[in-house]
Amino acid sequence: ALANSNKIIDVQLHGGEPMLYDIDKINSLLDRFPENVKTSITTNLVYRLTKEKIALFKRMLPYDDVPFIMTSWDAGIRFVGKQENVWKKNILKLHENGIIV
Repeated sequence: ALANSNKIIDVQLHGGEPMLYDIDKINSLLDRFPENVKTSITTNLVYRLTKEKIALFKRMLPYDDVPFIMTSWDAGIRFVGKQENVWKKNILKLHENGIIV
């Protein structure tokens, strides 16, 4: 039914932390979506950023002509200990890979 629709369907990965899920399973899910399904992601970016995760972000862009991924920001909740440094380092790494956050 989705593939026969003329409507654009938005699928947004967020809530919890989607990047803790198996990247291969996310890619497998995206492979099954027809072209009229657009995907985006919101992430807290406080984890090890791998080539596979960067490739997944690139696969989802641009979303609705917006060339960036979204990150949640709440220093009081998200950044305990060294997490803020991980977040900043990941933003720089994504920018180096042409991904705007």
